[in-house]
Amino acid sequence: MKIATPNHNALLNLSQESFNRRDLVPLRANYLWRIEQGAVRTMTCSETGGLITLGIWGPGDVIGKPLSRINPYQIECLTNVEVSLLPSELWHQVLDTEFRHIQQAEELLSIVHCKSSGLCLMQFLL
Repeated sequence: MKIATPNHNALLNLSQESFNRRDLVPLRANYLWRIEQGAVRTMTCSETGGLITLGIWGPGDVIGKPLSRINPYQIECLTNVEVSLLPSELWHQVLDTEFRHIQQAEELLSIVHCKSSGLCLMQFLL
């Protein structure tokens, strides 16, 4: 999901943080992260404990727990990463229907990786 915003000036003064490869980007309830440099992956665990990659994200993408209904949910740096903290009052400038799209895509990916067909069907129906 790429940022396209009419009010670019408000986004220029955001707090930036750096993380190293393999670091976990902290999850914050009322904030999203905009990736300035580097690559990350969002992930969860299967019922057997295996890792499930939910997405690979790069510069210009916006990520964070508020975009996901999946638990557990983590953001792991694949490279050295620079991100900007995007407070909720600016979300309307970068997101609209992406919230629902990303949540549904992650839920479907999580269901696809279920080993038990009964559990898979139950999660799909819920």
